[in-house]
Amino acid sequence: MSWSRSYERPPKAESPYPEFPEEPIPHEDPVFPDPQDIGPPTPDAACDLTDSDEELNSQVVNYGTQKARQDQEQRWLGQKKWGFVIYRLTYADAVKWTESMSIFTAMARIWVVDDLELDESLALDVRENQELFGGGTGLANAREHFHSWVQSDDIKTEVKDEELVRADQQADCNDQIDGIHNQVQPPDYLEAPRYKFFIQIDAAAMESVLAEKGNSEWWRTNYCGWVNIVNSNLPLTDKR
Repeated sequence: MSWSRSYERPPKAESPYPEFPEEPIPHEDPVFPDPQDIGPPTPDAACDLTDSDEELNSQVVNYGTQKARQDQEQRWLGQKKWGFVIYRLTYADAVKWTESMSIFTAMARIWVVDDLELDESLALDVRENQELFGGGTGLANAREHFHSWVQSDDIKTEVKDEELVRADQQADCNDQIDGIHNQVQPPDYLEAPRYKFFIQIDAAAMESVLAEKGNSEWWRTNYCGWVNIVNSNLPLTDKR
């Protein structure tokens, strides 16, 4: 004798949660204008504080931080000079100093040897003054000297003419909006690393560079010696 029993599937209970379609809803990425089509704002447009057109504002925002940064980096490298100013803080051995600077310069140039324009415009200008930079306040004096140089007209000889024109246009804008913001912005070219940082080399840094004299095959693949990079905008913690 066989037994069989049939069962009926109970009705499906209603879910308290909303049902979503099995197929995903198509999504289209927003389309932004090409920064090259927009172009940089003209000086008159940059100074126009009354324009509140939403489309124009969105274009300025979408001009892109990354694109602007790339343009700025290219302008920095496109100057007549690039590289850091070097302050000599050690004066005990002139022969060692000369040799260390030859090694340091060779280390720097090995990274741009494939780019003739960068190689020719690389400038590692050395500031030497034993009385001013060789004493107990050498670093503080170096920073004060660097600030004075950055604010002088001397650096204009390093800046391309189009950057000077841009600076003049920026100054005109500052004059127009000074009553509102009450703050004058420095020229864009002063944002280049060359005018914000400098290198100081003391005895310890010089010896670390000299130690790499016979290791030129490693200069491009390893850390070789060291120097001291000073952010001129930060307060000094060491008054050497």
